Amino acid sequence: LAGCSAPSQSGSAAAGGSAAPVSGGEEKKSYEISETIDTDIVVVGAGAAGCSAAVRAAQLGLKVDLLEIAAVVGGTTIFTEGMTSIHSRFHTPETDWDIEEMVKRIQDYHHWLSDGHIIRQMLEQSATNIDWLESIGHEFVGLGTMTGAKKLTWTMYKHEPNVPSGTGYVEHWGKLVSDTFKDNINVHFSTS
Repeated sequence: LAGCSAPSQSGSAAAGGSAAPVSGGEEKKSYEISETIDTDIVVVGAGAAGCSAAVRAAQLGLKVDLLEIAAVVGGTTIFTEGMTSIHSRFHTPETDWDIEEMVKRIQDYHHWLSDGHIIRQMLEQSATNIDWLESIGHEFVGLGTMTGAKKLTWTMYKHEPNVPSGTGYVEHWGKLVSDTFKDNINVHFSTS
């Protein structure tokens, strides 16, 4: 993984950089290669996005190595309640948003610092993504909102009471990457 390795001292000096300490006075570390792996795709991070990428690649028949710094999948996904969506099977005309109106609201909320093209793509694909997530066993219970608006944006995960709402969602990702698709996905936990 050349893209993950530290720049060489001569490379950083040639680029006008310094071979001096990196930050906070720490010296650059050298790493020993402990293992070489032949794979089709490397996914870094086993939160919901990384697990989604790994599972979809496995469905396409690719060999995936999924690297995770923690000892479990999930990351901060365990604290989520659901995902932003429009035009899904859960929406009705009364609860759905026009895509341009939703892009504007999201951009306004983020002070127009986010990439509107990516936001639009996320929204355009959100119903298809919900369908795909259900096809691989994730369960949703309907729509919710944090603002009390009649038009709803959160497709909520099914979850048990008195546990973080993303718990079941994360546990299911763990089963998918470690069991269901184990022939195509090799998960490397505690991997810095």
